[in-house]
Amino acid sequence: MPNPKPQTVDRAPVAPLMLLRPNALAANEYDLLIYGQIGESWWDEESVTAKSVVDQLSALPDTITQINVRINSIGGSVHDGLAIYNALVNHPATIAVAVDGVAMSAASFIAMAGDTVNTPATSIWMIHGPSTYAGGNATELRAVAAALDVYASSMAPAYAAKSGKSVADIMTLLNDGADHYYTGEQAVEEGFADAVDETVVTEPEPVPAEARAAFRASVAGRLARAPADIQRLAIAAIGRPPSAPLAAANPLTVTRAEFPATPTGAINMPNETITANPADPAADAAAITAQAHAALRTRNAEITAMVQPHLQRDGVQAIYTAALADPTITVDAVRQQVLDKIGAQTVPIASDAHIELVADESDKFRAAGENAILARAGMVKADGQNPLRGYRLIEIARAAAERGGRGRGMSSMDVVATAFTTTSDFPALLTSTARASLLRGYDEAPETFDKWTRPGTLTDFREASRAGLGFFSDLDKIAEDGEYKYGTFGSSGQAIALATYGKLFAITRQAIINDDLGAFTAVPQKMGRAAKRTIGNLVYAVLANNPKLADNVALFHASHGNLATGAGITTASVGAMRKLLAAQKVDGQAVNIPLSYLIVPSDMEDDALLVRDNQYEVKADGSTSTNANTQRSRFEVIADGRLASGGWFGAADPNLFDTIEVAYLDGVQTPFLDQKDGWTIDGTEFKVRIDAGVAPLDFRGLAKNPGA
Repeated sequence: MPNPKPQTVDRAPVAPLMLLRPNALAANEYDLLIYGQIGESWWDEESVTAKSVVDQLSALPDTITQINVRINSIGGSVHDGLAIYNALVNHPATIAVAVDGVAMSAASFIAMAGDTVNTPATSIWMIHGPSTYAGGNATELRAVAAALDVYASSMAPAYAAKSGKSVADIMTLLNDGADHYYTGEQAVEEGFADAVDETVVTEPEPVPAEARAAFRASVAGRLARAPADIQRLAIAAIGRPPSAPLAAANPLTVTRAEFPATPTGAINMPNETITANPADPAADAAAITAQAHAALRTRNAEITAMVQPHLQRDGVQAIYTAALADPTITVDAVRQQVLDKIGAQTVPIASDAHIELVADESDKFRAAGENAILARAGMVKADGQNPLRGYRLIEIARAAAERGGRGRGMSSMDVVATAFTTTSDFPALLTSTARASLLRGYDEAPETFDKWTRPGTLTDFREASRAGLGFFSDLDKIAEDGEYKYGTFGSSGQAIALATYGKLFAITRQAIINDDLGAFTAVPQKMGRAAKRTIGNLVYAVLANNPKLADNVALFHASHGNLATGAGITTASVGAMRKLLAAQKVDGQAVNIPLSYLIVPSDMEDDALLVRDNQYEVKADGSTSTNANTQRSRFEVIADGRLASGGWFGAADPNLFDTIEVAYLDGVQTPFLDQKDGWTIDGTEFKVRIDAGVAPLDFRGLAKNPGA
């Protein structure tokens, strides 16, 4: 993992990881170590890229006859895996693959390049189809799925050629959506490996019995809590101590209190005694190995039989994989873990189908950059594990450019230009940061219209007609064998249509070089507030402008029964407005609409609060009488400076009765942020827009008092 912050921005090129090294025992052989993530990784310095492998293979002398490929990798990029596989297959040397630990995903595919493939019984293999993350419409997602099929078709012949299976069988394996795990022995049974590696290294020269006993004692100490058969397997697999004097390479201190040794070199284990036989070490090791392998096979079979019925449960597959990878875990321990996992799940699994959202390296980089910028701006808490924590904007731009193979040695202006005009992650990172700030500003905007209006959905920009669904005719009494009749909705037929509201803003290269965090946080945040304020302007304009409804009568009108006699806000005038709403009728029947909100200009807020909260009746001059205040605590006060002084309004609960609808395109109630890089300016341009429409639905849920 790189340091949290570099000492200098202009870093020297990093030397590639040396993957190839001469074999210590054979002059014409090289060892290729694939011991990390496959493909470029900005967070994993041990990653194995196709370029590094190909460059180092190309540099080998022509005299090399064998390349020993040693694998311990969880996989990674399919692109790099394909290139590494082809480079090995096309190399004239013999390719001898050995799986030292795990060969998963793309790493298992690379293993197919071996002329010989050996794997220990304790290794883990995992084979599955290629996967990615995707977003978009149905057509775009189908295109991604088709591309994944092409990748699988490219990989299948390699697995088929090695295993002897048909390409059709391999395609079925890759396309069933599952991760297929194998032990080393199962990989051999399936044909993906040639042999289980049980080789015991013979001693090139005699080793004193005392050194052998001390070496085995040290191994036993490290595995003191492991089952006895696993201890035997570990000691047998190690085989012997180094032939050089023990103290010269790795001095060991063995206390007799912890590991008492018998005069014959026996090591006392918990419940077991393993006796070394210096006279015939190979026969001794072979017998121990065979016994340990048998015990391990029995253990793995018991675990598989016990776990198999529950593999579709959340988390059980991970328990199973960990158990096969760690031979020190007992069957009873695995059983308890599975039972605990099942007991914690209260929702039954309906089917085998599932969707995995996997974050790739670009996602991780963008998330780290976004957190770094927002944390420095004080908008979020800094992630303590973030490798970009504390980076200035220009440093993040350089890191993005370097991920694309560029940026080193460039000036600040060139770095920013490169970050904007190439396929780096920097523009997307800025967009996600600006979007987070935009939405925060939208959510924090001091607007109140959403309390007394109702959100709606429109699917296009054509004018739509609302049918007034807030009221339904009364139910009829149905006599025995009587006929049910259709009811009717209110016939308001109000028109409503969407419009687009938007603005542009730009972030320049200079803002990035100057580390102007406000350009990425404060500006989008203010635009988010402006978007919310724009919707509020449309809503309160309805109250102020009193538009005509579908019946060609103004929203507030005497013929609608919702226009009160002018007065200030008093106990009596609020009571009169409450009576207007309660008297509204549908098909001649009163619907008893209660007053829920009093909507007033800002300069009348105190009068409204006095009527809502005072114990005694509030009069027109602001004084109180000894009579009880009948309107106390019966409504909520909403004050807004966009309303003209004098007039004030009442509104019903929008969830129960129609008032004003705020419709959004496809129901998306937040603003949209779009971005275009480095075209008309040296930087990036952002476009903020929101698609909304506002219209009154029914006069019955609203009332107005024009004021004194």
